[in-house]
Amino acid sequence: MADEYPCVYCERNVGEDDTAISCDECLKWQHLSCETGVSLRQYRKMVKGEVVVEWKCRECS
Repeated sequence: MADEYPCVYCERNVGEDDTAISCDECLKWQHLSCETGVSLRQYRKMVKGEVVVEWKCRECS
């Protein structure tokens, strides 16, 4: 990801190697560690396609 993907929580860039999730409503990104409420375990299962996590950022929820 390039610099045009700022975290909606901390406003720092979300890079390609960062653990991050996009809002299902506005499609903006947020670092997993920035109070998403999604655990690393859930995130890893989501990336593998084992679970579907529906998530909205604080602006959309």
